[in-house]
Amino acid sequence: DAFAADSKLAADLNQQHRYNAACNAALAAGQGEDARLLPDKVAAMFRRWALSWLRADLKAYAQLAGQNNPAVKQMVRQRLTHWQKDPDLAGLRDKESVDKLPEAEQTACRQLWADVADLLQRTQKK
Repeated sequence: DAFAADSKLAADLNQQHRYNAACNAALAAGQGEDARLLPDKVAAMFRRWALSWLRADLKAYAQLAGQNNPAVKQMVRQRLTHWQKDPDLAGLRDKESVDKLPEAEQTACRQLWADVADLLQRTQKK
């Protein structure tokens, strides 16, 4: 609701509100203590939100990386490398977790991480 009320709040990459919301949604969908008590539809909704917010941040990082500023590219690399290791996102990233999801969600998760790896690779190029 906060993002709908103030889109600037979500888009602020320095504060990382959208990223933190994605982490919390991912945890709620499958890693938190009470996640197993959630109906499948609710867990799927949290995963969709998490993926959507991560995609939005990834798009913003891709635009920043396109500026060809070495310091900005370094920041993008640091953030995305963190994504690849953040335990909060394991339910959307790690093979054993993703393999348990419905096929469409598996595809969405795998595509997100392929796109993250692609942007990381692109920021490495001179």
